[in-house]
Amino acid sequence: MGQRADACPMRIEAVKSGDFFTHLFNGRYKTSPNLLVRDLKGGCYNDANPAPVSSVTLSIEPGTPIERVKLLYEILERNGWPKSRIKVVPSTQ
Repeated sequence: MGQRADACPMRIEAVKSGDFFTHLFNGRYKTSPNLLVRDLKGGCYNDANPAPVSSVTLSIEPGTPIERVKLLYEILERNGWPKSRIKVVPSTQ
């Protein structure tokens, strides 16, 4: 089954330093908690076809501070992405 043309998948990485990175707009970008909230709310936007975030995939590097992991899950939960809707994959780091 193919992915819908309007799909807006978001991949989020949490790394050992406690930083967050997103893969949303065809690149890997370091992000802050505030920018992450904005991206979750804004989705993939273009003038012709704005689309809400359609899926969230999370990767947490071993050794990431637990406080940062908790913050990340809190942000996701507050913005409509409870643990049950998030796909968690092994870290590629």
